[in-house]
Amino acid sequence: MKDLNRIIVGYGKVKQIAELFDVTEAMVSKALRGKSSTKLADKIRYVAINNYGGQKMQLVPSGGNNENSL
Repeated sequence: MKDLNRIIVGYGKVKQIAELFDVTEAMVSKALRGKSSTKLADKIRYVAINNYGGQKMQLVPSGGNNENSL
Protein backbone atom coordinates (compact mmCIF):
# COMPACT_ATOMS: atom_id res chain seq x y z
CA MET A 1 0.00 0.00 0.00
CA LYS A 2 1.36 3.42 -0.90
CA ASP A 3 2.01 6.20 1.57
CA LEU A 4 -0.94 8.58 1.80
CA ASN A 5 0.81 11.24 3.90
CA ARG A 6 2.14 14.35 2.20
CA ILE A 7 3.56 17.70 3.17
CA ILE A 8 2.09 20.67 1.36
CA VAL A 9 4.14 23.86 1.02
CA GLY A 10 3.32 27.21 -0.57
CA TYR A 11 4.03 28.27 -4.12
CA GLY A 12 7.75 28.58 -4.81
CA LYS A 13 8.83 26.86 -1.59
CA VAL A 14 9.92 23.62 -3.31
CA LYS A 15 12.43 25.59 -5.37
CA GLN A 16 13.71 27.42 -2.27
CA ILE A 17 14.13 24.16 -0.35
CA ALA A 18 15.90 22.58 -3.33
CA GLU A 19 18.35 25.48 -3.47
CA LEU A 20 18.92 25.29 0.30
CA PHE A 21 19.88 21.59 0.13
CA ASP A 22 21.53 21.83 -3.32
CA VAL A 23 19.24 19.14 -4.75
CA THR A 24 16.72 19.06 -7.57
CA GLU A 25 13.11 20.12 -7.19
CA ALA A 26 12.18 16.53 -8.08
CA MET A 27 14.06 15.29 -5.01
CA VAL A 28 12.22 17.74 -2.77
CA SER A 29 8.89 16.75 -4.31
CA LYS A 30 9.60 13.06 -3.71
CA ALA A 31 10.54 13.77 -0.11
CA LEU A 32 7.39 15.82 0.49
CA ARG A 33 5.20 13.12 -1.09
CA GLY A 34 6.78 10.44 1.09
CA LYS A 35 8.30 8.61 -1.86
CA SER A 36 11.84 8.87 -0.48
CA SER A 37 12.95 7.54 2.90
CA THR A 38 16.55 8.72 3.18
CA LYS A 39 18.10 10.84 5.93
CA LEU A 40 18.17 13.75 3.47
CA ALA A 41 14.45 13.32 2.78
CA ASP A 42 13.79 13.38 6.53
CA LYS A 43 15.73 16.65 6.80
CA ILE A 44 13.81 18.12 3.85
CA ARG A 45 10.47 17.22 5.46
CA TYR A 46 11.58 18.67 8.81
CA VAL A 47 12.72 21.95 7.26
CA ALA A 48 9.60 22.18 5.08
CA ILE A 49 7.37 21.98 8.16
CA ASN A 50 9.43 24.05 10.60
CA ASN A 51 10.93 26.72 8.33
CA TYR A 52 8.65 26.96 5.29
CA GLY A 53 5.17 26.58 6.75
CA GLY A 54 4.62 23.06 5.42
CA GLN A 55 1.44 21.28 6.50
CA LYS A 56 1.09 17.53 6.91
CA MET A 57 -1.85 16.20 4.94
CA GLN A 58 -3.30 12.72 5.00
CA LEU A 59 -4.95 11.79 1.75
CA VAL A 60 -8.08 9.70 1.78
CA PRO A 61 -8.07 6.91 -0.80
CA SER A 62 -11.01 6.96 -3.16
CA GLY A 63 -12.93 3.74 -3.40
CA GLY A 64 -16.05 2.33 -4.95
CA ASN A 65 -18.09 2.83 -1.77
CA ASN A 66 -18.32 6.60 -2.02
CA GLU A 67 -21.79 8.05 -1.30
CA ASN A 68 -21.40 10.48 -4.19
CA SER A 69 -20.46 7.94 -6.84
CA LEU A 70 -23.07 7.00 -9.40
